[in-house]
Amino acid sequence: MLGRYVWRDLTRNPRRTLATLIGITLGIGLFSSVLFFVDGSSASMTRRAIEPLPIDMQRVLTEPLGQGLELTQRFVPNGSVGSGSRVTGLLDITNRGPVPAHEVVVRAPIPPQLSYVRGSTTRDNTPVPDVGSNSPLAQGVAQTGLNIGSIAPGTAVSLTYTAQAGEGVRSVAKLPVRATISSREVVVPVAANAARPVGLGSLTRRIAKVRGVATAEGLSFVDLESGALRSGAEVAPGTVRVFGFDSAYARDHLGIRIVRGGFRPGHALLSAEAAHATRVGVGDSLSLRIPGRAEAVALTVGGIVDLSRAKALFFSRLGRNLEDFLYVPNSVIVSPTFFADNVIPAYRTAITTRGDLVRSRPIQEVDIAISRSRLHADPGTALAQTRAVARAVDTVAPGQDTLIDNISNTLAVARDDADVAKRMFIFLGVPGALLAAALAAYAGGLLAEAQRRESAILRVRGADRGRLTRILALRTVLLTGIGATLGLVVGFLSAQAVLGADTLTRATTTSLVVSAAIGAGAGFLATGAALYAAGRRAIHRDIHDERSPISRIAPRWQHARLDLVGAAVAAITISLAFRAHAFDGTSGSVYNGRSVRVRLELLVLPIAIWSAGSLVAGRVFTILVGRIRTSTGSGLSHQVLGIFSRSLRRRPWATAGGVIMTTLIVALGMSVASFTASYDHAKVADARFALGSDLRITPSPTSTITYRPADSDRITARGIRSVTPVVFGLDNAVLRSAHNESAANLAAIVPTAYRRVSPLVDANLVDITAARAMAALARDPKALLVSTEMADALTLATGERVEVTLARGTRD
Repeated sequence: MLGRYVWRDLTRNPRRTLATLIGITLGIGLFSSVLFFVDGSSASMTRRAIEPLPIDMQRVLTEPLGQGLELTQRFVPNGSVGSGSRVTGLLDITNRGPVPAHEVVVRAPIPPQLSYVRGSTTRDNTPVPDVGSNSPLAQGVAQTGLNIGSIAPGTAVSLTYTAQAGEGVRSVAKLPVRATISSREVVVPVAANAARPVGLGSLTRRIAKVRGVATAEGLSFVDLESGALRSGAEVAPGTVRVFGFDSAYARDHLGIRIVRGGFRPGHALLSAEAAHATRVGVGDSLSLRIPGRAEAVALTVGGIVDLSRAKALFFSRLGRNLEDFLYVPNSVIVSPTFFADNVIPAYRTAITTRGDLVRSRPIQEVDIAISRSRLHADPGTALAQTRAVARAVDTVAPGQDTLIDNISNTLAVARDDADVAKRMFIFLGVPGALLAAALAAYAGGLLAEAQRRESAILRVRGADRGRLTRILALRTVLLTGIGATLGLVVGFLSAQAVLGADTLTRATTTSLVVSAAIGAGAGFLATGAALYAAGRRAIHRDIHDERSPISRIAPRWQHARLDLVGAAVAAITISLAFRAHAFDGTSGSVYNGRSVRVRLELLVLPIAIWSAGSLVAGRVFTILVGRIRTSTGSGLSHQVLGIFSRSLRRRPWATAGGVIMTTLIVALGMSVASFTASYDHAKVADARFALGSDLRITPSPTSTITYRPADSDRITARGIRSVTPVVFGLDNAVLRSAHNESAANLAAIVPTAYRRVSPLVDANLVDITAARAMAALARDPKALLVSTEMADALTLATGERVEVTLARGTRD
């Protein structure tokens, strides 16, 4: 009975019903669209996060030269095992490599369950030095081991020591094995009882079979000193890097661009810079001098390659500098077989020969690409998948190398950033929910005031407060349910229009359903509560005070001055937060594994300002309306103005409600606009951080044209505002002061134009400092700007003279 009445009441007043539904739909649509936007953005974060990665995972061998030192450790009881019994520790060191091992150091800390017995001897009855209570195989705090000298290839050395069992020792099989061995050639200690090292080829083939791995390819490289590469009298200046990989590696990694020729058996590829320096082409001969070889290796050039964009080859392998692109212009690419048969044996000989200076050692690794198409769209779920693949990869020949899990590190940061973004977006949607509640309350108040006559008729016919309340509740549920459904549709279509259908469909059905439930539930509760409260007040006042129109009664917050108190508290809190730099946040770093950190509790402050400011605007409006004087003229215009002013003064809070909602809409629009502007500014800043400007044009190393700084004036096109030349090189100069000298990266710029193209603004260089620095460069052509780190290293101060020496082969 009540349901039919409510439905007829809603359909009988379509304009009032439609106005209420529009308010509810807009509010819920705004809030739910933010949630759907979060789902769509998060769904594409996995793809965007891993797209720049050149290598997903790397297994870097800890012993690439394969010296073959092995250590086995075991414990043998002298009779029955128990408290006070003697236990013998046995250590066998074997050199299975092809060259001698020098300065072999054995470390064998005594297990905590045992105590060392002084006066022990080795297996050949040689006395072990008496060093007190510690074992001679792990002395002092540094656990310094015992140097047993050199071990020839194919020979073994054994050590023994005696220890005494403590309380609770019942079996020697459970005693921990913690011995390690190292040498002058194998600096990284090798654990006892470790499995035999697996070669790069075998390790690559085994990793390629792991589920989830798309490709696994071996890469070897080493840096040779200047002068190692030559063709007749022509010598490649600077460091020469020798790579060992095949055509499959070049095909699977972007940035390796073959200009002329190609991979041929028995031939080598040469970088364009090295070919230019040595004046050779395809088919010409080269000589490569490798440490440890008496004679240089003859090479035939099979092709010329451009490696200036090969990130997989030149990204730093150091954990703190993984993002650094350390380009070596003079590079030689040989086959993996050539590298294994010529480079590795030569370095084995070099590092075992006393007096030979080896600046760097070969690095061998397996570069792994996982099946990215199988990764989940959500970065958190994708992280669990990549970590599972990493665990499976790490179980292949464990303990012989180091796993660098680039993709999991990136996804971990992306997951945390996504969580922060979700919370920020939700806070961005809170004004939408507040607006929805305000619209519902305003529409509910107007609806309740318009239904005063129907309520009075129902009271005359015997309806009590309880029945009127049930009618109100049913009408509220029906209106809010329809509005929530329409709001979800509007929110989904809005998010789809912003993100695109493809992006939004990447989100999982579960996340979309959860967002829809949260949006509908929160909107239903907020708008339903506001609509019900307005109607409930109307019912109460109709019964007790019919002569007082609803719109004339000031709300309770106005009498309690909650708007003024809230605005004052929010303003004071924001002022204190700005002074404490609480809004600065913490910048993120993918390679340091640090996500963006924002104090999300501070996001409550803008919402408080919006809410309190809207209420203050309503209060100010009612004060101004109360001071309006009624026009007393006899003309038509005076009569219209008089009616308008009396209408405003008679119902000030009805109009003030519209003012409050208008200010909320403006505040929400300003919030969205500021967020969009900040997002666009961040994208521009990211591009400028990566490139140094909006666009960067770099001459190809294969170009035969010599470019000069003045050529930048020839670059003109529609949309380009300013162009400036920059000359830069890594470690291309040496700076000498009166106190010290250091290698430096020298850059040459045009100060007046550089500021327009790439503003020097960051956390360490503010606008005023940048302006003064550029002005100093413009005044004195011989002026030099140095970093604070360089100034500290050279003990420099402003005005001091510095001598600059360009490295050999430096060109503009």
